[in-house]
Amino acid sequence: MGIDENRLYRVPESAKVLGVNGSTIRRYLGAQVLKGVKVGGHFGPWRIQGFELIRFLNRDKEDIKTFLEYPAGLVKFPHISFILYNMIIGQYQPKRIQEECGKYGLLIPSTSELDQVWESLKITAPKRLKRHMAINSSRVFDLDRDDANSWIGRLGIRDLFGQHRWPCHNILTDQSEKRMHIEIMMCGRVIHKEISDFMAAKYNFIVTEEQLDFFGRHFFNTYNYNANDRILYLGRLENRTEVYYKRRAWGDPVAAKAVLQIPSRVNFEETLNMMAAMAAVTFREFALDGKESIPLAKDASQIVIQSLKQLMALEKLRGEQTATAVQEAQKEGIKTEAFDEPKEEPPSFEDLDQPTEDGKAETKVG
Repeated sequence: MGIDENRLYRVPESAKVLGVNGSTIRRYLGAQVLKGVKVGGHFGPWRIQGFELIRFLNRDKEDIKTFLEYPAGLVKFPHISFILYNMIIGQYQPKRIQEECGKYGLLIPSTSELDQVWESLKITAPKRLKRHMAINSSRVFDLDRDDANSWIGRLGIRDLFGQHRWPCHNILTDQSEKRMHIEIMMCGRVIHKEISDFMAAKYNFIVTEEQLDFFGRHFFNTYNYNANDRILYLGRLENRTEVYYKRRAWGDPVAAKAVLQIPSRVNFEETLNMMAAMAAVTFREFALDGKESIPLAKDASQIVIQSLKQLMALEKLRGEQTATAVQEAQKEGIKTEAFDEPKEEPPSFEDLDQPTEDGKAETKVG
């Protein structure tokens, strides 16, 4: 039947045009894969304009890909293509997908979120598979290689198919700060060559531009994130330092490189004094806001204090290494400069201004 692009079609008429049933049309509308309007308010009946039915019939795989990245109610995951890939080849077993995500250090989606992705994914399945899934009404279905290859090809994730070892395997299996630094720079849109050069120079960790490109396309693609997506993504991270750096670096290559810039030689006394002052000021600033901010004040102070302790430990280790080198040099009769080990100690939590029950900071008097 011909479609009048200016006419408003009812759900049964739309179902007839698209060759599906009414409930499927309503599911499309709820998931926003098909756009419509409600007549007479929120509880009114749906109406779909003719040009929207034409667009739906002529949609290409880019439309499908966009829809899958924004399934209804799902907090977007950078590794959405990895989730889709595992759903197709694994016959949708949520627990296995969650285990795979955890194995590679990726954010783990909940079962309900995976269910939503699965419902959106089924819409894009080849027709023969759609019929098979409808008949069996099961999440588990027989899928031979040709079917999988066809489906994966439509979704634009063919690069993942059939690869037993991904090009970015070294990044995915790294759970150290190197992985975090790569993600921070990718949040900041730093070009891949600069990331590669930085990792080689700082960590002697070799990652090629091709590996970074593959990692970015399939596992850490944050380029389409809007402000709400970014907040939701950062809210899932457990490491507060990682959240702070990624938030500062987001969309700004200069900021991304700045937060990762570490001087080759630290001025110990200046750094110690600066961090002690930062701890005190941060604690007081939060504590004066009232009782509700006291936990934040304590957390902020503890983060700085832990950093101080790490700095002291590193400086002590450097001092011991230098002292050892001096002793060995003296044994060999080589003249060396005297070395004085630093005697500064990081301030304890008790030395900072403590909040009282009324939420005000109480200053310690020596």
